[in-house]
Formats: sequence, C-alpha cells, structure tokens
Amino acid sequence: MPESIVSVWIPGDQLLRAHPALIAAEQEGGRRGVRVVMIESGTMRETTLQPEDFGFPRYRLDELTCRTVEESPAREERILAGAGSDAENAAVAMTAALAAKVFEGRGELRDWSERAVAALRTGEVQRLGQRYLETDQS
Repeated sequence: MPESIVSVWIPGDQLLRAHPALIAAEQEGGRRGVRVVMIESGTMRETTLQPEDFGFPRYRLDELTCRTVEESPAREERILAGAGSDAENAAVAMTAALAAKVFEGRGELRDWSERAVAALRTGEVQRLGQRYLETDQS
C-alpha cells in the first residue's frame, strides 16, 4: 500500500510532448522542462520537471526522432531488448519513473529512473513482456 497518494497532471498538450520537451528542453529558447501538478498526501504543488530531476543529462531531440514508420517498432524492440541508446533509455525511464511514483506513492524520481534503466539494459523488461504475452495467449 502506498505511503501517500501521488497524482501527476501534465496540463494541456504537454502530455503528448512530454519526452521531447524534457530531453530536448534547450530547443525553442531555453530550459523549459514540462510543467506538472503533483498531488501528494492531499497537498497540490505545481513544478517543472527537467531531465536532471530524473538523473539524466539533456539529449538532442533528433536522437529520439523516428524518421520512418518502420523505424518506430524496430527501435522499440531494440530498447526493450536492452540495446537502446542513452537517450532512448532516458525517455523510457522517465515515463516509468513517473508511473512508479504515481502507483507506489513514494520514492524519488531519480531512484525510479535508475531502476528502470537497469531493467532495460539487462533485458528484464523484454523478458517480462514476453512472459506476459505467453500468459495472455494461454
């Protein structure tokens, strides 16, 4: 059971642009980050998340841009198999860290990010996905 309830709200269309805005925040005039509203133990606070909050440096947006439709699933498989680039792993880990923070209700984003990157690099994410698919087809 979580120690406290944590919710994260990303206003407007920033939800769709969350990773590029976090990772390539230096584009378009500076270190923007992504504005979020977090609710923890009944207290609401607005903050701006930066890659550094997750323990990551900033990457260029072109390091995450798929140039063709076919590139996207191939990239996804490579990341899940543990062969993603640092930028790709950071993007996935930030999503996982926010989800873990919301569902667990505790912990630091940096710690959750480290755990996510470790799971990606070892191929554990791919193994869990395969196990889920096999169970789902049974």
